[in-house]
Amino acid sequence: MNRQLRLLIVLTSLPYPLVDGQSLRIFHYASGLQRDCAIDLAHLGDDRPTPPALDAIFDHIHRLPADPCRPSPWWQRVRELTRPESLVPTSRALYEFLADASTQNRYDLIWAGGVRLLPSFPALRTPVLLDECDHDPLALRRLLALERRPREWLRLYRRHRLQLQLEARHAPRASAAVFVTDADRRSFQHSCPVVPAHTLANGVDSHFFTPNNRAPQSGHIVFEGAMDFEPNMRAARYLALRVMPRLRTVIPHAHLTLVGRDPTPAVQALANRFVHVTGAVEDIRPYLATAEVFVAPLHSGSGIKNKILQAWAAGVPVVASDRALEGLEAHDRENVILAYTEDGYSDAVTQLHHAPEQARRIAENARETVTRLYTWERSTRRLKSILWGLAEDSVGAALPPPPQRQEQACSFR
Repeated sequence: MNRQLRLLIVLTSLPYPLVDGQSLRIFHYASGLQRDCAIDLAHLGDDRPTPPALDAIFDHIHRLPADPCRPSPWWQRVRELTRPESLVPTSRALYEFLADASTQNRYDLIWAGGVRLLPSFPALRTPVLLDECDHDPLALRRLLALERRPREWLRLYRRHRLQLQLEARHAPRASAAVFVTDADRRSFQHSCPVVPAHTLANGVDSHFFTPNNRAPQSGHIVFEGAMDFEPNMRAARYLALRVMPRLRTVIPHAHLTLVGRDPTPAVQALANRFVHVTGAVEDIRPYLATAEVFVAPLHSGSGIKNKILQAWAAGVPVVASDRALEGLEAHDRENVILAYTEDGYSDAVTQLHHAPEQARRIAENARETVTRLYTWERSTRRLKSILWGLAEDSVGAALPPPPQRQEQACSFR
């Protein structure tokens, strides 16, 4: 394709600030594609003013309202419990916008930020790239394997079944899908084999995250993530209640900082003299700069962990579970230390505390891994080949009409 690719990215909200995986991906990929693409953005129901950083990379930004949430009678609310569309917002405005764009042949390709948007898509001949990042059913299966509370298990099981139904019903609208790890891609292909899927690993800005200002504090342990997200909440509790008591028997001054937005009451209750819960912070780098070790004891979830890439780029030695390192080129005792038990985490942190040369070597190897394999520039080159292949070779299939609009209970999550 000799001319610029005309690309529309459709999201549920503005991809800024860069506080989650999708925002990071969209911002950095759109920035990297600017020279070769004319890029528009459409998003649902986000009333925040558009940040100048987004104005600089998108030609046009369209704010489209989600359908209003209206009260409904109890029998309709019960029926909603069995409808996969109850998991997602819908938008008649998005449907009409895309239908008009298709009629006018305005775009060569549409990038959909998740299957949850596809119920609001009309029949299109324009190819659609589905960017799922992580495969939610895989993450839910892993949570189900750990959950011991019957009521919570049933809630997760219902959500897992509805997510699979939503995917089976709407993912075939896409011409292709991308995921951040092979495990996520394989899980999707098992449940939805008709859609070609690619692995597209996340990157990290190694110039923004740098070890140049490192001033680690003795015994300072850091973990970071959204603290209302179940895998991060579990990891925070595990660190504070099971690892730190063991660690403080050998490093009495050891202290833990849990960094991340929206801490739940259960996470806030972990705070004490040796555990600090920050809530939302504008910049994670000062915490990484003072961390002696970054610890990520994740036992559920899916996808690449941006927190690991950021710690690696910032020159912080990492102790983590195999789940936290999924999709990454991680080698035990070379660029990370793997741990599996409370004693394993405590022993690894203690070892790095007493062996600064080993900690420095592991951190340097990790930084080298990032600059070699996990830059946004490298991922953007891979993305370009996927986008241009779809735009040139795919004509898109005629799609079924969207479900009829109906009065429904609020389902925007």
